[in-house]
Amino acid sequence: MIGNPIVKKEGGKPELTSFGQVKTLFGEKEIRTVEKYSEPFPLYPGEELQGKIENYLTITQNQALRLYALRDFTDEKLKVFLRNFFISHSNP
Repeated sequence: MIGNPIVKKEGGKPELTSFGQVKTLFGEKEIRTVEKYSEPFPLYPGEELQGKIENYLTITQNQALRLYALRDFTDEKLKVFLRNFFISHSNP
């Protein structure tokens, strides 16, 4: 997990401030997976490796995963509020 990840433009290039420094999302966390980062990558100034590098959990058909939201989150298909539990089922 990467703490304080950088802001990226379309195409994955780092977004720069007017002073030429890389913009950082302080207090945010990002999980970088092999799907997006097939090659090793450097950490930009301000980014931090949090924890250790490890495999992530994959759920298969007919399995479920119980999750706990640490903060509010919304995307196109899902809205999660702080401290709500929900179960994610894998689709075949």
